[in-house]
Amino acid sequence: MGGVNQLLVTRLDSVDHRLLGYLDEQRELCAHVVRRLRRYTARLLDGSMSPVALADEWPDWYRLVPVFVAAYVPEDMEVMGEEVQFLEAAALTGRDVHIAEEDRDYLTLLALQLDMYPELREGVGAGVAAPSEMTARATPKSL
Repeated sequence: MGGVNQLLVTRLDSVDHRLLGYLDEQRELCAHVVRRLRRYTARLLDGSMSPVALADEWPDWYRLVPVFVAAYVPEDMEVMGEEVQFLEAAALTGRDVHIAEEDRDYLTLLALQLDMYPELREGVGAGVAAPSEMTARATPKSL
């Protein structure tokens, strides 16, 4: 089992064993799950969904995003994973919060990473290109 695959299994299992159901036969995040992550991220970004509504509708988003970031985002961009914790904490209070500019930057960068998932998965799995090479164009400075 490859490093990314093992990381996904370990992280998902440590958070909640049932999250392993989001993996496919290759022990990668299922493409439809990544598309769903992307849809909900877009809804947060465009304001059509609040963090509280997301927590009610699909609370696993808050568990899957940090795992996605850890597995597919270059290490120098892993601070992204910490940002989702704020959004989740806000959602768990039951009060809708204004999504700050930093959170929008994070969600925009996350959306770019989710859009690149097929390339990231192919590159990581096949050793074609390092994730940092594919994500260089999506750094926070370029947002």
